[in-house]
Amino acid sequence: MSLSVGMSFSIAAIILATALAYALVGFFVALSFLLFGLDRIDPAARTSYVFRALLFPGLVLLWPAVILRWGRAGAFDGCKPAPFTDRVPVYPVRVEA
Repeated sequence: MSLSVGMSFSIAAIILATALAYALVGFFVALSFLLFGLDRIDPAARTSYVFRALLFPGLVLLWPAVILRWGRAGAFDGCKPAPFTDRVPVYPVRVEA
């Protein structure tokens, strides 16, 4: 089965529109994460503006993972997450001498 020229252009247009929509959503997720979410997840990154610029392309490409991690960290509800929230708490062991 061969595709006609008009059909191949429409498939290319669908692929291009999907990639554009993915990049556009990634742009807004990255921008909002850098403005509002990064300070809550990593307080040491408050004044590191060059670091934010370096993160931007990766955040645009990996925006689904950013949303999952950002939501899991509790940043959507405005609370500051405790460090290592996804690990099991370690209790001190009493050693008798």
